[in-house]
Amino acid sequence: MSIFVVCTTFATVYAVTSYVFLRKPQWIHRIRRPAFIARNIGHRGGAGESIENSFLAFDKGLENGLEMLELDCHLTKDSQAVVHHDFTLNRTTGQFGFIRDIEYDKLPSIRSNLQLYYDSSIIISNDNPHDTDLLRIPLLKDVFERYPTTPINIDIKENSDELIKQ
Repeated sequence: MSIFVVCTTFATVYAVTSYVFLRKPQWIHRIRRPAFIARNIGHRGGAGESIENSFLAFDKGLENGLEMLELDCHLTKDSQAVVHHDFTLNRTTGQFGFIRDIEYDKLPSIRSNLQLYYDSSIIISNDNPHDTDLLRIPLLKDVFERYPTTPINIDIKENSDELIKQ
């Protein structure tokens, strides 16, 4: 009989404490504060507003209140980490070829009129002819130097340990 009482008491205490801690986890776990809160994240730098993955898009997005940038990375032939979404250049530059087969200095600039990636009937254009240097495919290190205090989410587009190290 005493074993029955001990087992019943143990099961009851276990059930009650489990229920209480399920309802009040902060009693046993500290509430963690996030390092930062980003309510507005610019996918590809704000591709719906400007030419995607370019300094032009990043600058315009941050002017419009973005709190975090999302960008995509690839490696060039000379092992430079560049910010570009596609493996190929044809959609954004009009020239055919893979990023991994071209050295960074020989990469073409992004076109100033670009179809929106999720709706090809919409054309995003750069109306300011003075912004052509902002349409160069940026190096990842240049993005970090230009926006040192902005959180950046990097989407690594290829399986490369070298890209991850950079």
